[in-house]
Amino acid sequence: MVFRKASTRVLKKVACLTLALVMLAGLWIIPPTKAINMSNDVANLVVSEIGTSGYSLKRMIEPQAKLYKTADGMNLEIYYFSKYNYYRSTGQLEESGIDNIKVTRTAEYKNPENLQSTVVESGNAGGINYELRKINLKLASMTSKVYLWSEIEGNVKGCIISIKDTINSEDTLENPDILFTAQTKIFPMNAEESNLPYVMNINGRKLSPYDSRELGKFMQSETKGINLRFRKPNFGVSKGEKLRFTLDGSEPNSNSMEAEHLSFRGYGLPTIYENVNIKPEDVKKYVGKNGGQLTLKVKYFDENNKAMLSTKAYTIPYGKRGVYKVENSYSEGGWFSSQTWNFSLTDSNSAIPYDSAINISNGNDNACSNAMYDIGISNYKAFDVQLREGNQSYKPLSRQSFPEYIQQLAVDGYSDANDIAVYTIQNSKAKLLPAMLTSAGLVKIDTNLSDAKYIIVPNGRSKAKQIALRDANNLKAQAQDILDGDAGLKDISYATKLRNGILSVDNKIEKINKKYDDYVFKLERANLELENSIRAFNEAPQLTVAELKDRLNIVIENADKEELYQSKSKTSVEALKAELARAKEIVKTSNDPSQIVEEIEALNTALKNLVPAGKYYKVPLQALKEKDNKPSMAAGVFQNMAIVKNTDGKSRITIGLKEMKVGDKFAHLEKLFVYPNMSSNAEAKEANIDETMQAVGYDGVKAIFPKVISIDRDSTNEEYILVQVENDAMGSSRPFLRLRLDYANAQEVDGGQPYDNGGSDPQPQPGQDWKVEPILPEENEEVIKEVNVRLVKEEDHGSNSMASPAIENKGQIVKRNGNYYAKLGFKKNVEINGLPAYVKYVWSFPNNDVTSDDPEIPVRILEVYNISTGIAQGKMIKTFEIPIQDPNQEGVYAMFSVPAMNPHEPVAYYVFN
Repeated sequence: MVFRKASTRVLKKVACLTLALVMLAGLWIIPPTKAINMSNDVANLVVSEIGTSGYSLKRMIEPQAKLYKTADGMNLEIYYFSKYNYYRSTGQLEESGIDNIKVTRTAEYKNPENLQSTVVESGNAGGINYELRKINLKLASMTSKVYLWSEIEGNVKGCIISIKDTINSEDTLENPDILFTAQTKIFPMNAEESNLPYVMNINGRKLSPYDSRELGKFMQSETKGINLRFRKPNFGVSKGEKLRFTLDGSEPNSNSMEAEHLSFRGYGLPTIYENVNIKPEDVKKYVGKNGGQLTLKVKYFDENNKAMLSTKAYTIPYGKRGVYKVENSYSEGGWFSSQTWNFSLTDSNSAIPYDSAINISNGNDNACSNAMYDIGISNYKAFDVQLREGNQSYKPLSRQSFPEYIQQLAVDGYSDANDIAVYTIQNSKAKLLPAMLTSAGLVKIDTNLSDAKYIIVPNGRSKAKQIALRDANNLKAQAQDILDGDAGLKDISYATKLRNGILSVDNKIEKINKKYDDYVFKLERANLELENSIRAFNEAPQLTVAELKDRLNIVIENADKEELYQSKSKTSVEALKAELARAKEIVKTSNDPSQIVEEIEALNTALKNLVPAGKYYKVPLQALKEKDNKPSMAAGVFQNMAIVKNTDGKSRITIGLKEMKVGDKFAHLEKLFVYPNMSSNAEAKEANIDETMQAVGYDGVKAIFPKVISIDRDSTNEEYILVQVENDAMGSSRPFLRLRLDYANAQEVDGGQPYDNGGSDPQPQPGQDWKVEPILPEENEEVIKEVNVRLVKEEDHGSNSMASPAIENKGQIVKRNGNYYAKLGFKKNVEINGLPAYVKYVWSFPNNDVTSDDPEIPVRILEVYNISTGIAQGKMIKTFEIPIQDPNQEGVYAMFSVPAMNPHEPVAYYVFN
């Protein structure tokens, strides 16, 4: 998402626009004519609004224009933006821009005449297409005023344009002039009163090397560092002239550094400026961190590199370098849970106060929500960003909201600027900011606000879908954490909103899983509503102890009724009465809010578990393959006993579920589809979900899974039931299996008897079973050689593996106890196709044979690091060693466990040379 030089103006949302031009004091349409350059100046314009409500027409007009003469007189070339609106809900770009330009001779919008505009540039930024256009007008005098009008759905807006001053290009060759903007122009106080680094004093003028964006905007460059701009003499005389310069005080020659030619924003004016760019590394090379001076010498050379006239020298003193540091990293829920976003000012192209830092906080509020809703964006994260000086908020000494030279913020987290769009909120409207990918892999944001709100939005439909689904899982887990924990401490309405929010998100996810991609936008909206519900809960006041006891007394009153116990299971009645006695005691003796809330939940659960008396059977359960009596791969998710109740020739089968260990992860049943008979051609019905549990899924993300399911059958004593399962370790696969109920060994039990949990093991924390074995001194390791490392495809050693960006490209061949090993490593923060490339496990193949039936061998892990993202948590491999047979071996096969690719475990080939 990059604006070119001609496009630094941020585009605002504009609907269909009709323009008319009005000029006082003799304006007329310019017929086609050949221009004769008698004078070529840049006119700085004053653009004032007519009226204050609605959209801003002023923002559409470029503040500089081209002023030139033809044989017919003086002409003004005005530039303005036209753009299109991006409709996110449909994913289509629908044209909406400026056309039908007209001009009148009075200040009223009457009797307009047609005036043609010309497109000089077009492009795209953040999903919004734009056009830069120009119009040519003949001026009666330099004091003429132009009235620019626009009409949107019948509402007319206008602005007044006049010429403030001009920049003349006709300087002599003897005096190339530095086009610094004076310090007092961009920071209206004496330089001594500011804490600016790099303040210069040249020829008695206090100057800043940082561009003013209001004055001389056309002189901006996208290069880093300090830009000294010289007017080129004898405007347009010779295209071959070059300005060369040195920074060490030596005389410029034909091999010296060359200044950059600058034209007026690329709009067609001949080259009239030369830009000397002093890079940060140049400053550090010639000037120490405590200050010093740099000697700049410049000289013009002709097209044959022959020196022209005299050398000009400038001594540029530097103060102590400015301090910059990252004060805050920010990560909170949603799609930001997988990344940490560091905001930092940079010293390479921004002057900042001493002891400065950036304070970052959650920026989502009603103004933000409304502004983003207006432009159809739901999936975003907002930050309030404030510059601080020491422990105080930094307050500029001018009336501006922020000094012009504090321009750069860096957002660290994406390797591709096209992945995001960046907005800010101004006057309750969302404004798209231009962003540029720097060589450091940062997204650079230009702004002139000291206390700003930034909104970062993912671009692209596939990216939006991926992030929306990731958001949904994270937000559901957060909401369920609250429901499982502190929900009872606050008003019940908040918990109700959270439950409804989870159901709404689940509904949208189900639609998306069925390939209804148009539900991505609806899921984004549901995510936002759930996030707002979570925030509302967190900000809500906690109930008092007295209020909580009132709630517990209501549940006690509902449970303490003898008629409720009639015809109920003896076991469930006894459990309810025991819980009732405990609740009455807590009301009398406890003032602990958490204990009271827990008892409310426990007593409600006992009430729910009150079941009718009748015949229930505990029946051994097996999950077998569809075609034979071997256990199914998914058998581990089922408890080994089911509870069956038979009624009037029908049965209800209740089955408990558990986590199934798969390597170092755990799989979970997500859905069970039940067939009425043993034919897979029949129509299946989804099993009832009676109870849920929260767990870390196979993908490393917390989610809600079924804990107890039930199946209703139209018969009794069926030995086999055909089912189809979905679990989180199998991706889109839905294997068939048979549930076998061993009624020959069934036992009659009371209705309140719980099902057997089958010995389910608790899930360990991520990384708990890691074994890291660094090389010990007594192992006497010998380094045989250093090697360059490539990772190539398993079956095509001439093509790089998709995972190759994640590996370290240097390794070692070592020897210990007569055996050889390759020591290899992974980079820490690498994304491949938008997913983090963390590696959890690596296996080698016996005798380096990928076709072997022997099990793979875990490698020795030497170093690890900890991560916590939406994709994975825990320890990940940094360095490891893999056995090889010969120190000159060409390469070795390896298999990887990458959390972002689960359950797929790719195989690739390491090449050494």
